[in-house]
Amino acid sequence: MVKLLSDKFIPAEHIAMLQIDIEGYEYILLDGVFREIPDNYLPPVIHFEHKVMFDMDKKHPLVNRTSRLYHVMELMMSKGYQLYDENEDDYLAIRL
Repeated sequence: MVKLLSDKFIPAEHIAMLQIDIEGYEYILLDGVFREIPDNYLPPVIHFEHKVMFDMDKKHPLVNRTSRLYHVMELMMSKGYQLYDENEDDYLAIRL
């Protein structure tokens, strides 16, 4: 992700909100985001869909993980995000 941002001349510290809807693979993207972007440059708001992750867990469970959503929630809380379940499809994460 850092390479993509730098290729487009977008400094990570200028991103205020990250919207993610990549059909159940949000957990992979967020792993990379939290690994590559320094904590002080993380976006204060992340909005993501979780319904497809839940569906994928039923069809293709992850090895050594309880669920994709649980993995994402653990990652986000470890980085200081508070999560708000908006409805059956979406989560809003705010970093205070």
